Amino acid sequence: METAYLLCSTILLSHLGSIPANIRCSQIIYREEKSYRLIRSRARSTLTALSRRNVSDLKKCKEFAVAKKALAFNFGRRISDGVAAKSEYNLANCIALGCPEVDGFADLVYDLRFDYYSLYKADDNPLNGSEKTRTCVPTVGLFEFSDVPKDFTEARKDCAASGGTLAHIASPERTKLLPNLIENNLKTDGRAFVGLSRRGKGTIWKNEFDDPLGCFDFRGWARREPRSRRGCVALDKDRTWTVVSCDKSLPFICEILPTISATRRKGQTPVRENHMKNK
Repeated sequence: METAYLLCSTILLSHLGSIPANIRCSQIIYREEKSYRLIRSRARSTLTALSRRNVSDLKKCKEFAVAKKALAFNFGRRISDGVAAKSEYNLANCIALGCPEVDGFADLVYDLRFDYYSLYKADDNPLNGSEKTRTCVPTVGLFEFSDVPKDFTEARKDCAASGGTLAHIASPERTKLLPNLIENNLKTDGRAFVGLSRRGKGTIWKNEFDDPLGCFDFRGWARREPRSRRGCVALDKDRTWTVVSCDKSLPFICEILPTISATRRKGQTPVRENHMKNK
């Protein structure tokens, strides 16, 4: 996948002061070249479509999916295969999907006319008996909620083992929607660790990609927060951020990274959506 690494040309202000001039804000942008991978041939996902369009080739379908912020798409191979399509697909052989298949391909059906593509690899599904619940937030990403309380360090390790990180939270959409994972679990006290902290000798709040909070426009602090200059951030069911001790044990929310970003290449930043636009 081709990625563009754009650097902020201005110094942004963090919640508690300015970011040192030597700290740069990474802006990662998806491109269509290798973002999506073929997951199943002759298969079509029946998940809710964001939009449909008739396109001339796979490249155009990928471009359409990127424009719609699709996490997956169906592409009709009917022309090359000489397979007649139903009337609804004569006008739309590219189907952008808000979510990928995450439940053992339960919504994938055999269909000679289509191939199924996704940003997420084929085995990105929770294991049977896992304490985690994997959920798609349409156009945003895949997330896992664990109701087994762990401290911040252990929660980070657990997310890494699942092919992800503690969830990035500095956007209004994420701060509004991710608490639904907490609300749906009655075992918690209404809070969960997410990927924002200020630990050790650090002087600024950073996410799990090491991006300063000052790189993002959105703030979701609860009233009178942050009360401490050090700590880890918990998202609560009231859709606000609070600072807690990193040693405290809490449930946590992991963000599953797309296939291309699950393995960091030497010298590269993991690929993620353009958070600076507050997705």
